[in-house]
Amino acid sequence: MTDFTAESQRRFLQTSEPDDPGAEGVGSETWTPERARLLGALIEKALATPQNYPLSVNALVAACNQTTNRDPIMELSESAVEGLLAEAKADGWARYVHPRSGRGVTKYRHVVDEKLGLDDRETALVGVLALRGPQTVSELRSRTERLAPMDTDELESVLAGLAQRSPTPLARRLERESGHREPRWIQLLCSAQGEERAGEPSSASPRRAVAAGSVGEGEADELRTELAQVRAELAALRGEFEAFRAEFG
Repeated sequence: MTDFTAESQRRFLQTSEPDDPGAEGVGSETWTPERARLLGALIEKALATPQNYPLSVNALVAACNQTTNRDPIMELSESAVEGLLAEAKADGWARYVHPRSGRGVTKYRHVVDEKLGLDDRETALVGVLALRGPQTVSELRSRTERLAPMDTDELESVLAGLAQRSPTPLARRLERESGHREPRWIQLLCSAQGEERAGEPSSASPRRAVAAGSVGEGEADELRTELAQVRAELAALRGEFEAFRAEFG
């Protein structure tokens, strides 16, 4: 599980200097991958399931640690999420929604759209790029369909607008890589998430986030076990397919 130590808290609070000292909000800081996951999850739930939004801490932990529609897969603890929420609120990216009576629980919502002046389509694209890293237009259209439906021309226009924002662009199209049919796009609020992965091949299988430093023997054993389980499931599927093919030809 990912938890907060004094050192990790300092790391999460690190910010980069703005390119333009007069720029407001964005440009004065860079999201960490953990903050990108937190805010991306809030954006997704706000647009996809507004009836269940804002989110409690428990719901937000589950949203951050989903194994679908996330890359890489993370394992953020409740205390880590609470720390990220406190930092995001202090920096103006999130707000608390207190219960009207003492019986409810405090919930949380993002204000990314308010801080950056985004409409629903722009917010949806920033959120999906924050959750999944570099993606093609086709992938983005499919993954934003539940959040803010757009046709291809409209989506490309919105992406171009994010890339041309002044004084600080929020997205950038990467050069088409050898072996790929389409170029991919990245969001620029979390450069570590997008730039470092720009050269990686697009994959349908999400990676699992691993803490910095060498992998311990216990973690290696866990990965070996997971790999063995995947191989066993694949073998079982192959067996079922062969049986089906033999029966129905």
